[in-house]
Amino acid sequence: MPITRSVLRCQLTRLTSVLLVSLMALAMPLPAQSAEVSEDEFGEMEGTAEEMEGSELLYDQNLSFSYNQRSGNNSDSSMMLGYSYKDHVGKNRHIVNANFMDHKIGDETQKKYAFVGMLGREINKDLHGYLLGTYHKDNDNGGYKDRSLVGAGLGYTLLNTKKTHLVANAGLNYHYDRYTEADPDTDKYIGAGLGAHFSWQILDNLSFTQGAKFLQSLENSDTFFIHSDTAINVNITDHYTLALGYNIDHKNFVPDADQEKTDSHFMVSLQVHFGE
Repeated sequence: MPITRSVLRCQLTRLTSVLLVSLMALAMPLPAQSAEVSEDEFGEMEGTAEEMEGSELLYDQNLSFSYNQRSGNNSDSSMMLGYSYKDHVGKNRHIVNANFMDHKIGDETQKKYAFVGMLGREINKDLHGYLLGTYHKDNDNGGYKDRSLVGAGLGYTLLNTKKTHLVANAGLNYHYDRYTEADPDTDKYIGAGLGAHFSWQILDNLSFTQGAKFLQSLENSDTFFIHSDTAINVNITDHYTLALGYNIDHKNFVPDADQEKTDSHFMVSLQVHFGE
């Protein structure tokens, strides 16, 4: 099968994107950093399927610059830089997300970051499988120093119309959590994940999305996480989008008893899109 210029450009773009995220991570001194997640990992794959339905080759990448207001364990504001890459080549999908945030606590500034990577494969029109890996580092998040997981699962399209799209997901994950102050200071366990993602194209340049996920340890019923991600997106031009977002993170088990179980974030973002 001959390699077309479009295919070659897509592959080079994917490689450049992965290298960019890797170099950005290597350039940051790990001991001094922490992280925060604001992406709905389960929803990202579904968004790609909807936007790229019927395409043999399509990709999208964007940079986002966000103002973030947090309440819960801390009430503060910060700036966040985000990068996202999504493609749909035949039946395969690839996603890389990265967020970097400067977070000020008193006179101290902490840098937080989060990485999400997904590989997906369409099984039929409504069913797809995926592999997922995430890493979130945050020294000020309910007593969690960082959280990481790898897993696999299935997603099924429940609703797919011209303006609305709804997908549900289920999977199993291996979790590795580290705590700031606890004995022991780590926890490894198998967990189950359930998620859903809904999108509504209200107008040609206005859309609404709602994502939610539930992660439950299969070894300890007290360890579970709930995440909700709500956003309104306004397309200013083909390459610029203004987004208003609100997300909630709930951790039922908090290693530090003085920390809150629930954090919320309000974000205003400008996204710059590159793709075809």
